[in-house]
Amino acid sequence: MTVSITSPAPSFADDRYVVVSDPRPGTIVELAPGSQLAVSFRRGIGPSQWYVTERPGYLIELTESGHEFQFLVFESTGAPVPLRLERRRPDREMAHEVCELLVVPVPVTGGAARTSSSSSPRTA
Repeated sequence: MTVSITSPAPSFADDRYVVVSDPRPGTIVELAPGSQLAVSFRRGIGPSQWYVTERPGYLIELTESGHEFQFLVFESTGAPVPLRLERRRPDREMAHEVCELLVVPVPVTGGAARTSSSSSPRTA
């Protein structure tokens, strides 16, 4: 399987499992339905953690640890919706950092997971 990368992510990919480490906001990840997506962030100094604040219905959160998240990707008939993660201290509601990823379920044709660092519209 080939992975096309234009940003530092993903760190690892195979047919059914993709790991994206320290993604940049606006990263686009295209995965086949039934794939698993893991998103991991470096631990910072202090007690701040990452939280999922918005999740599209076609992503089911399997695990989370405050710095690592795992999702199962389902098919979607509508337009892709961003996955929003916020880093904040547990005792405060204000986010220190925000990262939105666009996870796009794509039909299995070439079998490749693809990422890019831009969420700008694509033209055919």
